[in-house]
Formats: sequence, structure tokens, C-alpha cells
Amino acid sequence: MSTLVTAPFDTLKTKRQLKPTLYPSMAVGIRRIYASKGVLGFFDGVSLRMTRKAGSSAIAWSVYEALVRLFTRRQHRSLA
Repeated sequence: MSTLVTAPFDTLKTKRQLKPTLYPSMAVGIRRIYASKGVLGFFDGVSLRMTRKAGSSAIAWSVYEALVRLFTRRQHRSLA
């Protein structure tokens, strides 16, 4: 959900980084995006960002769970 909420800001930031002469300020960037693509223009690439976030979250949780299991086993062995 946070990716969807922050997508307009991320889109604007990315466009300003890649084409600073076309998007010299936030106000100019907002007007330019809205004029060319409307409200949906602020959500360009949101599906890719959401897919990337899901993948990185899956990896992070997998590593976390593996580490918890590893440390839990070691703790049980030291108590035995």
C-alpha cells in the first residue's frame, strides 16, 4: 500500500533525476506530467515497483525466518 501511496512522488523524483532540464522543479514536473498523461501519469511504473517490493520482501522474510530457526536451534543445543 505504501508503494501505491508514494508512487506519484517517486515518479516525479525519478523524472527529475533523469531529465533535470525538462523537470527543473517540483511544480514544473507536476504540471508537465499532468498535462501529458493526466493523473495516471503519476503512477507510471507502479506495477514494476510493487513487484520489486514484493520480491525483496519475500527474500527479506525468508532470510529472517532462516536466521531465527538457526539461532533457535543453537540456543536449544546450548541448553541441553
